[in-house]
Amino acid sequence: MTKTPHEFGFMEAKQSGGAVYELGVKQSRYTRAIRRIAEPMMQKHWHNEVTNLHRIYRVAEYLYTRSRRENTDTAVKQASIGSFFRSCLSPEERRRRRT
Repeated sequence: MTKTPHEFGFMEAKQSGGAVYELGVKQSRYTRAIRRIAEPMMQKHWHNEVTNLHRIYRVAEYLYTRSRRENTDTAVKQASIGSFFRSCLSPEERRRRRT
């Protein structure tokens, strides 16, 4: 028995539905979001250097993942770096800095 040859793109057309299509859509949305974040940084910092390009896209990926995090603790949002350092001081050091 010989296999009948299928037309060009038969397997791609067969796989275009379901999970394969869904993964493609998710990847497309992810890359589009990263490009949108990276565009203003590219205009400012690129300077026609490939290393800067890679760094900009890495920063854009980080900013995208950070924006998708759930913020469950509101106290963390309100805390600042200054309040963190003040909390690290000893009680006598805090008294000395107040006066």
